[in-house]
Amino acid sequence: MTIMEEFPAAPIHSIPTSDATRKALIVLSDGKPHPKIVFIEAIGDDPRWVFQTLGSESLDYWKIDNVSTGGKGVYQLDPRHLSGCPQADATARLERKRQLSERSLKQAQRESARLPRAIDTALKVRSEDQQGFDFNNTESGPSAANDKDHNLAGNSLDQDQDSISIVASNPNLQNGVQHAD
Repeated sequence: MTIMEEFPAAPIHSIPTSDATRKALIVLSDGKPHPKIVFIEAIGDDPRWVFQTLGSESLDYWKIDNVSTGGKGVYQLDPRHLSGCPQADATARLERKRQLSERSLKQAQRESARLPRAIDTALKVRSEDQQGFDFNNTESGPSAANDKDHNLAGNSLDQDQDSISIVASNPNLQNGVQHAD
């Protein structure tokens, strides 16, 4: 039986061509839960990247669930992919796509929430850097403030300072949201 026969409702472009992803999908095609070690033995590597690839846009969002109850990875293909029903398969894929978009949204919100703190830290560090460092050791050479390399780096610090100032003065950018006027 070919892999296309295993998944008659799957879109043709969702069938993997690489050996590792194809092997993992074949393991999952029986519809049963499989521990992580089965995938490691089948593909010779940690399966995380394979599951990410299968569940991504490039292979049209295969939905692979971690059904472990004890903390160790046990993976099972959503049974709707095996149903032979195009609508059921499409629903499972839409759920996976929704999972990814929600995860991406949460990550973007977390990252934008820390932007003001990152700006503050960067401004403090640049302020310290512009003051220079004196290691209380004038015999070993010039302090960082007089160092030729430091002065060259100062030019890029001025450019970075301008970028940070723009973000720091714009409340829309501080919140991670850009509004077109």
